[in-house]
Amino acid sequence: MDATLKIYRLMVGLVMAGVIWILFPFISLVLIMLVLSFIFTSIFLPAVDTLERRIHNRGLSVLLIVGSAIVAFTWFLGSFMSMFVIIIAGQAYPLTIFPDHTIMESSFYDDVIHSYVPSIYELGLGIGGTALALIIVLIGLANLKFLPKIIRSKNNNKNLETSSAD
Repeated sequence: MDATLKIYRLMVGLVMAGVIWILFPFISLVLIMLVLSFIFTSIFLPAVDTLERRIHNRGLSVLLIVGSAIVAFTWFLGSFMSMFVIIIAGQAYPLTIFPDHTIMESSFYDDVIHSYVPSIYELGLGIGGTALALIIVLIGLANLKFLPKIIRSKNNNKNLETSSAD
């Protein structure tokens, strides 16, 4: 590839990154709304429809499905918070492990309260681990054929072909 073309592509990439950097605060709320609307319509709507057919109440179906999702998300977030409290508090605050004994001083800053701010490497490990887990799930869904290919309709005995597990 020509050096001029490389420089041109680099400059275009930098300009695009700058434009995105400037515009992102203004469009981030719209992007969040689009992502949430996609999640609600593609994931929650079929579950609401299935539950509505069983209990014959649309409002209660929506309440149960969305409430369950909120509880699951809160539970998931709370598990990380509890681990943070257990691990970080044990490292940052001095613990009295042997209350009746005098502990000799060591080089580990005993009885000193420290603050903790995760480094960029620790944040990268956390985000990378989560991304790796999601990639493994997506590869498993794509290759192990968990999703149905044919959905049989009860009303008119037609097969609806889906392209989710092609």
